[in-house]
Amino acid sequence: MTLVAGCYERFIFTFELPKMSRKDQHLQKSFSYPGHQGAVKCIASGGTFIVSGGADDQLHIYDIQSQKDLGFVLNPGEGPISAVALYVPAGAAAPTHLLSGGVDGTLAVWSAGRSWDCLKVMSGHRKEITSLAIHPSGKLALSTSRDSTLRMWDLIKGRCSYHHVLDSIADVVAFSPSGALYALVVGRQVTIHKIGQEAGLSGELPHSRRVMCMAWANDDTLLTGTEAGSIHSWDVPNSKQTCEEVKAHQTRLRGLTVTSQERLSPEAPQDTETKVQAHFVVASAASDGVVKTWRFSSKINQVTLQPLSELATGARLTCLTLVTPLALSEQAIVQHKHAKAKQAKLAVVQRGKAIMKGTLLPHAVGVKKLNQRTNLATDKVSKLVPAQPDLKRIGVVANGVVDFTDAAVKAHPGPTGANSVQLGKKSTQPHAKSSKRRRKG
Repeated sequence: MTLVAGCYERFIFTFELPKMSRKDQHLQKSFSYPGHQGAVKCIASGGTFIVSGGADDQLHIYDIQSQKDLGFVLNPGEGPISAVALYVPAGAAAPTHLLSGGVDGTLAVWSAGRSWDCLKVMSGHRKEITSLAIHPSGKLALSTSRDSTLRMWDLIKGRCSYHHVLDSIADVVAFSPSGALYALVVGRQVTIHKIGQEAGLSGELPHSRRVMCMAWANDDTLLTGTEAGSIHSWDVPNSKQTCEEVKAHQTRLRGLTVTSQERLSPEAPQDTETKVQAHFVVASAASDGVVKTWRFSSKINQVTLQPLSELATGARLTCLTLVTPLALSEQAIVQHKHAKAKQAKLAVVQRGKAIMKGTLLPHAVGVKKLNQRTNLATDKVSKLVPAQPDLKRIGVVANGVVDFTDAAVKAHPGPTGANSVQLGKKSTQPHAKSSKRRRKG
């Protein structure tokens, strides 16, 4: 798995983390790239793609698998990029859409994956957008801004469907993995909200210091990082802290992510009092340039957060994200191929049923394509070879004599179209020859 961090010094850093099954859990720096001309303000990942937004008004796109910079696009609004979010459909290997927010309050919708085109620019916020979150369904998104508002965007209709004025500026918003909840950070307070039919406030998670970042482990567990450099673990349904705060860094946290989950192995103890329910690897990044990893262990009666490794970058980090492991991407590709094969098989079955009912003739599609090719070939030949006049159709035969006079043609008009021949000087020559033959006889 790969961690990616951005910094004030315009660099993008990538770190490789071994699997949890290995004893050696040291972070290894993979590569660094000076992608921007200014500070990296935000970063997001989807599949094997990374998108970073900077103070240089640019969105840089990277492919982590090939370790290449794919180029950049400019902010359609005015000013730097302050927030980005990528949407990857369930079971897909690559993102389909990208959202970017600017300091001018505009929200841009981009196509992602094969092409990176700006599809629409929506306005609503009056100041800088601080955070973006896309629902797992891909139908709606949430945004927070320095104008102290929370907005919900309908991504199908491309407009703002709801906005709410907050008491203070919200810094972070994030959906839970299932999309049934979302968490909102306003200063020292984290609030949990439900969506759907039971929409409303679900719980409050108070902190003693300002919250800078957060990450969902699952719908029941939320991790938060503060400006004091501490990490907190919360039981979301009960709005209760599950363990004492861990002093992770000496400076403020700038990024927090849950990298993986390890299931309980069959050899694990079966005692219900000590049985491990879940293992997570948590990664944190601070403004002092240090990236750390932690083992999060959740038991029936105890939750622990133990350090695994750390690596100093020497830069002032601003953001952190996780790239989906390649194994998951390959699995998603296989699932996508199976889905396409299933659709093709279904189309064949439906065509067979239509033939049986008599609504579709056999080989109708092939005959149609053959006719199209024949018509194209005929048109090409007709353009190259001049059409020969059909005397019996164009002229009027009377006593074996072809009459090409204007009165005869008007009385018996011939065919019109690409193969029709207009009367002219050359068309009168056969009439002259026929007259000579009649006089000789």
